[in-house]
Amino acid sequence: MSQVFKLQSLREFGDDQLDAAMNSVPEYEDLRDAVGQVIRAIHGLPEAVDRELRQIEIYLGRAGYDPNLIRNRWRYRYDVLGKPPSAMALPIFSASTARMRNESWERKSHLIIQSLSKRNALCCSNAAVGDNGPWPSTRKSVVYLVAKLRPGMPGERSRQGLNEAIVELHANDELEDDVVREAGRLIPDQTNAIGHELIFPTHSKTDEEGDEDETSVLCKSPDCTHVAKPRNYGYCRVHRCVAAVDEDECKSEGCRRPAKEANYGYCGYHRRVGSIEAPMCKQLGCRFKAQEGNYGYCGRHR
Repeated sequence: MSQVFKLQSLREFGDDQLDAAMNSVPEYEDLRDAVGQVIRAIHGLPEAVDRELRQIEIYLGRAGYDPNLIRNRWRYRYDVLGKPPSAMALPIFSASTARMRNESWERKSHLIIQSLSKRNALCCSNAAVGDNGPWPSTRKSVVYLVAKLRPGMPGERSRQGLNEAIVELHANDELEDDVVREAGRLIPDQTNAIGHELIFPTHSKTDEEGDEDETSVLCKSPDCTHVAKPRNYGYCRVHRCVAAVDEDECKSEGCRRPAKEANYGYCGYHRRVGSIEAPMCKQLGCRFKAQEGNYGYCGRHR
C-alpha cells in the first residue's frame, strides 16, 4: 500500500512522514518490476480519489532518497501545475541511482509513454515523465507519482491503439522484451492495482512561519533546498547551471551553464583558455589567459 499526500498541505507534513512513506515502497533492481509497480499504482488511484482513471492526469518524477529532496520536487511540481487543490503525490518505488542512470530507465519510460499516448492507449487521461534535472548524489533514488483531476467526462482508451503501441515497442531495440510484455499485460487489467492510503499532516503551519512557501519556488537542482531566483530558469544562484533554449552552452566538457558574451564560448567559471589576442599563461599546466604587462603570466602565477 502506498501513502498519498495532498500537495495543498505539503508544508504541514513532517520529514518523518515523508521518510516513512519512502521506506514503505519496494526497492527494485529490474525495470520490468518497476514498470509493473508504476502501472499498478496508477490503477489504484480511482478508489483513492473517487474518479474514473481516464479523468486523472499523471506525472512521473524522480528524487534523491531524502525527505527534503522529495519535498523539494513535489513542491516545484505543485507550483508548475498551478497549485490545483486536487493535486496529490505518492512514492512508488526506489532503486539504485547508478542503476537507473546507467540502464536508462527514464529514457525507456519516455519511449513507453510516448508510444501509448500518441495512440490514445494510456489507461489514464494523460501521463508525462518530466525533466528531473541532474542525477542526485544519494545512493538511492525514489520514483514518485503526482496526479491531479481533469475536469469533464472521461474519454475512452483505444484497445487497437494499445496493440499497435506494444508492437512498436517490441520492435524498439532500446527496450527489453520482458518490459514491453509486462506493460502490455498490465495496462488492460485495471483490477490489478495496489491500494493507497491518504496521509494527514502531523504539523500545522504557524503564524511565525509566514507565507514564504506559498509564493516561492525551490531550486530545481535535486540536492538543493534554496529558493529559486526570478528569471533564473527555476534555479537558485548557486545552481544556475543550464543554458536556456536561445543560449549557447559553455564549451567546457560536462558544463551546461550559458556561455558568457565575448568569453570565447565559456561560462564565467570556465574561462581558462587563452586566445590569439590574449595568449595562455606561460606557467606549465595553466590555461588562464596571460595578463597584459605581466610578463606572459596570468594573475595567479606572476
